[in-house]
Order: sequence, then structure tokens, then C-alpha cells
Amino acid sequence: MGPWLVWLARLAASRKFLTWLGKELGPGALDLYKRWITQLRHRQVAIDEADQIDGHFSGAIIDGKRHVVVWKDGEPVSAYPAIEGGDLKEKLRHHARQDLQDPDELPTRRALRWVTSHVPGIGDYSEPDTKQLVAARDSKSLSGERRFHAAVKRTETLLDDLQRAVRHCVSDHPVIPAVPGIYLFHYDGKPIYVGQSRNLRRRLSQHTAMGSRQNQASFAFNLAKRSAGEAGLNVVGSRAAVESDREFAKHFERARRQVAEMDVQFIELENPIERTLFEVYAALSLGTEEFNSFETH
Repeated sequence: MGPWLVWLARLAASRKFLTWLGKELGPGALDLYKRWITQLRHRQVAIDEADQIDGHFSGAIIDGKRHVVVWKDGEPVSAYPAIEGGDLKEKLRHHARQDLQDPDELPTRRALRWVTSHVPGIGDYSEPDTKQLVAARDSKSLSGERRFHAAVKRTETLLDDLQRAVRHCVSDHPVIPAVPGIYLFHYDGKPIYVGQSRNLRRRLSQHTAMGSRQNQASFAFNLAKRSAGEAGLNVVGSRAAVESDREFAKHFERARRQVAEMDVQFIELENPIERTLFEVYAALSLGTEEFNSFETH
């Protein structure tokens, strides 16, 4: 379990925090917070297990509930939370990834709707009027709001750092550190894809390795979908089904080779929340939305 997740779990055990949470967000806030922590824990356990067995993980809707599934060599190994009865492989046989892709049902959207309805003014992302905030909220809440806006402002500096970083072909880059960070691919001299990772060296290797699956080489997979669609292939359906098509496999292999020849820039960024915020900001600022769809995989 990551240190930041441990910190969040400790907050849930703090009476002072629980009192503040109930006062600020209402009686349903504690249950929401606990469910959120549980989902984060399940995802972290799945990530750690996938790393240990050199596998991968993906989201799945099983019996109407969201799970994180760990895979190894194309076979499901485990699910978090555990499924209730039945064989995991059989349960996944009828799974359709479209169930995960309704934008209004994404966890982040649901959380935003809940917070917007419970916290006055949270939907206004403009710079807050300090005098009004002082009158409406206590100093601790104001401090939290200022910290949020400071993090948003920091994205501008980070974007400058990323664009000034050394640019080199990813396939023969001399030094890719095994650290958390943000990376930016270029094609024909233009930004085309932004990504984040807890391990830049491993993630960039996955993007270009010929054995990488669709969720590991997600950028190449989306490139392949575009070229395959232009060639008249059917690329509608689950990612696993599209990947299994023999004709599509040729486009996928070609796309991975294409990515390997692209230039890449990257910066180290330790904080996972900052990485997530900056990834979205950079994609919007650089116009890479065609391949940075941010759909759940």
C-alpha cells in the first residue's frame, strides 16, 4: 500500500477529521469517504499484484459491480473486490467494456456530482474572493482552497519544465530513470500523447514492447485503431475483442514500432495527485485529446 493511501486511511480513523468531514460535507460524507478509500485500496492491491507477477490490470463490471481484475498471459488471476461465487473467467466471458465507458458513470464524475451538491461554491473553479471565503468558511477551509489553487497554478510551471526537457527518440534514449513522472510523445515535431507513471522506465518500455497488450501499450493501441478504421476494419467493441482480430494485430504491431521511433520528453513528479492533475492539464494545453481520452481501461 502506498504511503499516501496509508495517510488517507489514518485520516478515516481520526475523530477530529471525522467530525470536520461531517460538519463540512454532511452526514453521508463518512460513508462516501470510506467507500472511496476501499476502492483506492483495491486498485493499489491489484497494481502491486500485477507488478509482482509481471501482469497487468483492468477495470471490469461483474454482476453489476465494478472490480479491478489482475491478468497474466491473457488469463484473469484475481479480482478486487473478490467476486461473490462462480468462476472469475466465466464471469468475465460476458463482460462488455462499454459498461465502464459511460462518462456520467465514471467514479470521478459521480464524486464530482456528489461534492458539488454538498459543498457550496465547489463548482466555481475561478480564483476565490478571499474576503468572501473568510466570511463564509473558517481559516482551515480557506487554507485548503488556497492549497488547491496553488497546485493548479503549479501546472503552468510544470508544463514549461516538460517542454524544456531533453527530447530524444524513445527506442534509443540514453537515460530513462525508474522514477514516477510525466512523459510526452511527439510525432512529426508536434505533441501527440501525454502519460503518467509510477515508473517511467518500465512504462515507456511497455509502450513499445512487441509483447505489450492493449492496456500496456494504450497509446499504440489507439493509433492502431485509427489506422485500422481508416483501412475499413471494424474497431467497435471491447478492447480485448478488437485486439484479438488478426488483421488488427498487424496495425497494432506497426503502431508500436511507430511509437518506438517517436521523440519523448519527461519530468520526474513524485506526488500521484499532482501527476493526475498535470496529465489532464498538459493534454488539454497541448491539444492531445485525440489519444488522451482518459477513458477507464
